[in-house]
Amino acid sequence: MSSAIDLYDALLNAESDRERARILANAFDALEERFPALGDLATRTDLSETELRLRKEIEQVRKEIEQVRRETEQIRGEIKALELKLSKEIEEVRGEVKALELKTTKEIEQLRVDLAETKVSILRWVAGFILAQGAGIVWVILRVSGH
Repeated sequence: MSSAIDLYDALLNAESDRERARILANAFDALEERFPALGDLATRTDLSETELRLRKEIEQVRKEIEQVRRETEQIRGEIKALELKLSKEIEEVRGEVKALELKTTKEIEQLRVDLAETKVSILRWVAGFILAQGAGIVWVILRVSGH
């Protein structure tokens, strides 16, 4: 308010119209500097349009977020299904490995039995051969000595 009074006093004290015009021109310059141009001011319509546009953008972003959330849930479901499937397959493979271990253990035991039987059979043959050889030697000795 003091600037308006200052302007009034300056106009009253001016000695010529030319000086008064200069004071008025300076006052208008000061006013233009203080307030933006009317073209730069936002109107209520501008604000309403901006608000509407922002609301639409917010709604679009919300929809996109919801879509991403649904896709994320779907992917989580797929991951869970894959985990279950892999767990089942791992258990099946473990079962198969266990069965193979048992089968291999049985086959190894059977090979050990077969090997032991083969050793006994070889020992029988060797013992029989030695006895036959010994009997042959005794027969030759008895024949040579004349008995």
